[in-house]
Amino acid sequence: MGDDDFLKPGQLQRIVETLKKGPDLVLLSYDKLTPDRRYIGCVDAGESDFFINRFDVGFDIAKIDSLIGFLSANIIRREWIDKFSEQDYIALDRKGELAHAVIYYSAIASGGQLAYLSGKPLIQTMDNGYLKHDYWLYVCVQYCNMLPKELIRLGFDAKEVNSFFKRRLLKECIRRVLAEKYRGKSGIKAATDGSVYKSLNYSVLCVLPFAFVPSFLVRLVYNVIKTPRK
Repeated sequence: MGDDDFLKPGQLQRIVETLKKGPDLVLLSYDKLTPDRRYIGCVDAGESDFFINRFDVGFDIAKIDSLIGFLSANIIRREWIDKFSEQDYIALDRKGELAHAVIYYSAIASGGQLAYLSGKPLIQTMDNGYLKHDYWLYVCVQYCNMLPKELIRLGFDAKEVNSFFKRRLLKECIRRVLAEKYRGKSGIKAATDGSVYKSLNYSVLCVLPFAFVPSFLVRLVYNVIKTPRK
């Protein structure tokens, strides 16, 4: 677990009881809070616990993907980690910090059982959402471009994977522009970056209008629907 994350009271026992059932991977829903404990939002895959594998009816990458990669909310059998050498791990991380996601998806691709625990069993106390531009390109844009290739290699459906990650990247770019506007910046840099255009092609036109929304309006709307950020 990260040093700024912690479980809510009573949830450790709940997690241990789930582990006794033998899943290969456990995903935990979690809250995002600022360091002073102001609520930002929740990341989950629904309001009910479930056990599922890739071949079950109802399995959907779009439902679980937002939970994959946040180490404090992911538990996996050691054997899946041991399948990757240190060199493999480093090579994947250089592609956009893909190592953790590829390990988790490898377990799922092989038919490993996934358990999901709802109800916010974990609290993330630090909002790490704002990244420097170059790092954002690396862990968001490059990640969304490179991970689908790895998932297709693992046997996931190419059409489904490419469609989902293109939508995800579009959302990530819009979210980034609004984050820039919230902080009083132009947002143009994120909307017109060459790597963003190369990834989205003409879909980038859906991102550009958000760069021209006044910063005060972005802050007003966000602070009405969310608690204010620092």
